[in-house]
Amino acid sequence: MVNESGELVGVTECRLEPLQKGHVYMMHMSRGLLQEKARQQGAAGYKLHLIVTSHDGEIIPGKLRYQWAQKTFGGDPNIVVHSGHNSLEVLGYGNDYSGDRYTKDWDFWGEVATKMCGLGDTVDYFFGSEGYVDGIARACGAEPIEIDEDREAMRVSGTIMREHPHFKWEYFPDAVKPYFAKKVCITGAPFTGKADLVRNLAEDFSTVKVVDQSSKVYNPLERTCTRADLEKIAMLHQVTADALLEQANKVIICDSDALLTRLWYEKIFTDAPERIKELSNIQRFDLYVLTDSANMNFRESNTFKSADEWHAFTQTIKGALEERGWPYVTLDSHQKAKRHTNAVNAINDLRWITEGKNKMRWMQR
Repeated sequence: MVNESGELVGVTECRLEPLQKGHVYMMHMSRGLLQEKARQQGAAGYKLHLIVTSHDGEIIPGKLRYQWAQKTFGGDPNIVVHSGHNSLEVLGYGNDYSGDRYTKDWDFWGEVATKMCGLGDTVDYFFGSEGYVDGIARACGAEPIEIDEDREAMRVSGTIMREHPHFKWEYFPDAVKPYFAKKVCITGAPFTGKADLVRNLAEDFSTVKVVDQSSKVYNPLERTCTRADLEKIAMLHQVTADALLEQANKVIICDSDALLTRLWYEKIFTDAPERIKELSNIQRFDLYVLTDSANMNFRESNTFKSADEWHAFTQTIKGALEERGWPYVTLDSHQKAKRHTNAVNAINDLRWITEGKNKMRWMQR
């Protein structure tokens, strides 16, 4: 029952909510077993089809889970990733995803593979690690193969990973980490200790950091910044943080952001251009740590000629965060050790909680 290319065909269907290394193990085992079956039967090759099942209204969007699978497995020429999103509607069965057809009808799940994903009667083997394997395999006209049903090899589940991602961080593939990584921005007026704090926090949490990007664009000792400089700085803050998220160890620490760059622009050149405004609204952090200028010694610069002006900029930053309702803590001590301890405590207080079915959020407490 091979396909037109003479290849053996294997199928597995997973929610991947979220994708974790238990799924990776199952895919690699399935691929290895299918490869051996192809060798034993003298087939021209083999293809393992992963169907990512999802529907509207789930905790993690189905499109994102499909992208995770594509990034994790899509480079393998023997693996094909399909999106099984909103399969009830696609197959003409309505949209009751809490009903028996979606939760218990294995013939329906056979149709997802054979009709929705177009595999027809070519499926040779159906792989999985749950009790549904026999039923869906029968519906596909395939042989069932169960893999690690007792979770002996990988003791982890999607529920555990959703509810306690930071406790099982090592079980996330790199593609998934940006979704769960906490993003922390250290913000404040110049000469308030942001750079030292970022460096020390990154060491404390053994994670990556994003330094202030302005130093990569212009040297304030040589010239004043231009409008073009600030637009480039805002862009760099966005793309650098995004580029490093997969390398983060649960949290990423960033020195400044697009919002702070926008406030600089508005201070120097009045109204910021639309691109900077857009970036300042796109780049959101789970926690802002504001290094307050209060109780600190003022240093005159090209931008700030008086302590009052300097302190006022701190209030501008605080006002912008409050206006947007973004979570922040203020470090108002002039003692470096105390500021550092307070920042560490604020980051440690970020927690994951679930609130009822299909709803979850991070909260600070």
